[in-house]
Amino acid sequence: MKRMIWILGVALLCTPISLCVTNGSLDNNRHPNAGTIVAEYKTPGVKDSVCTGTLISATVFLTAGHCVYLLQEVFGVTQVWVTFDPVFSPSATLYPGTMHLNPAFPGHGAADPEDLGVIVLDAPVEGI
Repeated sequence: MKRMIWILGVALLCTPISLCVTNGSLDNNRHPNAGTIVAEYKTPGVKDSVCTGTLISATVFLTAGHCVYLLQEVFGVTQVWVTFDPVFSPSATLYPGTMHLNPAFPGHGAADPEDLGVIVLDAPVEGI
């Protein structure tokens, strides 16, 4: 379990941007509902990109459960944001929200079919 957490932690640290890929090629922002979770998990007071996900309604952002689990349980994060900017930067538009982990996770790691989490945004996202 510790090894899995370490591997996933390293993966989180290596997620600088959120780019959509379709059939192995960048899709030139044809999926504007794909976004990045942003949190202060590396350094207090410094926001960094964490994991990607998809806006599935005006206020619900679907992501991997292991991302929510690591933020909550490993890093102790309680506040998250989502951005739909193609590249995360300090000037990115951020939408605050609350993380919720699928109660059936954790299970068997990232390959678990219950590996689901959502971020319920504080306000509806418009224009996406």
